[in-house]
Amino acid sequence: MPLAAVAQVVRTAADIGAVVIIDEAAATYLGPHASAARLIPATDNLVVLRGFTKAYSLGGMRVAFAVASSAIAPRVRDLISPLQVSEVSLTIALTLLSERDVFPELVERIRAMKPEAIAVLRAANFETLDGHRDLPWIALRDSGAATSRRLEALGIRPLLPTTARAFPDTFLEQATIRVSLPLSETRMQRFRELLQLQDARLRR
Repeated sequence: MPLAAVAQVVRTAADIGAVVIIDEAAATYLGPHASAARLIPATDNLVVLRGFTKAYSLGGMRVAFAVASSAIAPRVRDLISPLQVSEVSLTIALTLLSERDVFPELVERIRAMKPEAIAVLRAANFETLDGHRDLPWIALRDSGAATSRRLEALGIRPLLPTTARAFPDTFLEQATIRVSLPLSETRMQRFRELLQLQDARLRR
């Protein structure tokens, strides 16, 4: 969602006294310019959650933080007590934040590999859905879970959207899954081999 649209949502929520909380767990791939944290200086009702996810290869560090305006920060602190983190984890987190955007090379790799992976899936008669070019996943149509079964039979484990666990009925209606993008040449080669196996089965 463009920041201008997010800003409109935040303003509308402010009109009725509501707080907007945005989880930017996957936003690290999109760069600082896409973060809703940029809206915080002009708002009093926005909280942005960020953390050090698998994009950093530091998912096990268990560090996250909230960004909020000075007007709402006391309320956030009252509702959510800060959890302790180790000194090592805190030092790593602060060091990474001081480096600003550390993902240009990763995003460049995603952009380079994603078109090929999509082409391989489509050649094997999988229906891919449009998605952001900088995110390391490919969304697929999964009506009746047929796509999931085909992929798993080939040794490719698809991922369910976040809403699938929280809202199973909605997931069934949307019928969408995602596949992690192979980023190394070795994994891409294996990905091609598995899907060529699928293509060979279809020809038979």
